[in-house]
Amino acid sequence: MPANSKTAQALLGKLQKAGSAGCIRSTLIGKGKVLEKQTALQELEKEGQIVQKSSGGILFFFAAEHPPLSAKDALADLVQRTCREKGAVLWKEADLVKALTKLKHHTLAEATAAAKEFCVGPEMLEVKDGQARKYIHRSVFPINGRPPAGDYYFVSESARLIFALVELDGECRQKVLGLTHAHYRDAEMAKQWRNRIAMQIHPDVSHHPKANDAANELAMMYKEMTS
Repeated sequence: MPANSKTAQALLGKLQKAGSAGCIRSTLIGKGKVLEKQTALQELEKEGQIVQKSSGGILFFFAAEHPPLSAKDALADLVQRTCREKGAVLWKEADLVKALTKLKHHTLAEATAAAKEFCVGPEMLEVKDGQARKYIHRSVFPINGRPPAGDYYFVSESARLIFALVELDGECRQKVLGLTHAHYRDAEMAKQWRNRIAMQIHPDVSHHPKANDAANELAMMYKEMTS
């Protein structure tokens, strides 16, 4: 069967649409025309139009122009997308391993090694939370993706934010919290800002004695911004 057959082109179209997410072999084969689809996949792979990756006994296919991401790259993409959607998120190494293995493209060993390397890499910042070691992506900080100068005065980023909310006011507080006039004009931007701060100071996350006070102050600020 030539690889330009309708069956081959249909399978290739599915893989191109899936991109770097790829497709599991069983979903491509389905229950109808099994032999025809198997032959088409073999021809597409022989011509170099598709590539395959086996992980944990599961076989994935990808279009050649969308090869599977490495465990490290997949993890970086996952964390960055989470930051864009949810703001600041505190990650434990085990959380990263679990999130990566859910993609099913990587074995537990690959995910564990990638998470360990990623946590100590330049993109992540360790945040003290009691005895737990957690990490936050540096992109959530408003100034060049780095914690503001003077952060070494605080034991953690959450402590710095709580200090700003409880002890500061006016323009000084807004500057420390990365708040601008744009946040007052854009409701979605304000929500993302609120979520980013809340994820770091919420009493369920921070054991700071003034976490509750800071959370109340944040709620009042957000209400003023959106009213």
